[in-house]
Amino acid sequence: VAVPTISVFAYRYFRKHPEKARRTIVILAIVLLCLRLTFQIIKVTYGDERPLLRVLPFHQCAVIGILLPLVVLFDIKKLKMPIYSIAMMGGFATIAFGEYFTSSFMSFYSIEGIISHTILIVIPLIEIASGQFSLDIRKSWSVFVGMLLLMGWATLANEVFFKDYRTNYMFLKKSGF
Repeated sequence: VAVPTISVFAYRYFRKHPEKARRTIVILAIVLLCLRLTFQIIKVTYGDERPLLRVLPFHQCAVIGILLPLVVLFDIKKLKMPIYSIAMMGGFATIAFGEYFTSSFMSFYSIEGIISHTILIVIPLIEIASGQFSLDIRKSWSVFVGMLLLMGWATLANEVFFKDYRTNYMFLKKSGF
């Protein structure tokens, strides 16, 4: 309930106040980048993920959680369509399926996941509301290319880098549902 409410509020607010959008998305991008990096580093540092190369992100939202802030901070217009679209798809799917609400104990992993996936949705919505970005069907091919690249990256991890670790990045080997 909170994510759709925040999304609607953000869209309406930045539709009326587009001049405040850039500063807000930069702050959200920095928060997202810090959360994602902290999450990746903690998992490897405290032994949850081995070997050390797993500090790199391989899941869709983990990769996008690093790329989206870079697109925002460096204002890379050519990458907005695929990155923003994939970010919203991943954010919506994760929140809709309640991936982080399976336990009554809220760890850092759960809190980071909820905040990060909310930001993956909110940043593109703010950009759309402020008129700085729009979904363009003519550029939708770039979303498919982006997904193929992410799937290739995850497959490389599943089948080459971590073949003996039974990884399932992007749920390409076994459904996450």
